Amino acid sequence: MTTGASTFTGTARLDDLPCLDHSTPGPEASYRVTADHDGDITVTLGDPSGVLDLVQLDTFDDASVQSNRRASCDPSHCIAAPPASGMRTLTFSAKAGDTYYVLVDGPANTGEMFDLSVSCP
Repeated sequence: MTTGASTFTGTARLDDLPCLDHSTPGPEASYRVTADHDGDITVTLGDPSGVLDLVQLDTFDDASVQSNRRASCDPSHCIAAPPASGMRTLTFSAKAGDTYYVLVDGPANTGEMFDLSVSCP
């Protein structure tokens, strides 16, 4: 799946992600991926401007929501980020039924256009 998107409609809520060595005060776009079977998931950021970051956020179980556990993203636990130049790709092992979060964030106070591709086995 590939989608064209932008951070123009995002809100700048996350300025400092621990897995990046720089600030990202620009608006961000977040995505939730739920694996329908076990295997590797690859997320690729196509960034014509070359200024956006792609990160994977850790998940946590929120037992306070209803009686079932619900996975939520935790921006203070940024667990993966490719280098901030060139092709930006994350690959992670997924387990069927688990939810994973990725974030596209920018360094400036303006939005940027990008393509996001998700490949599943």
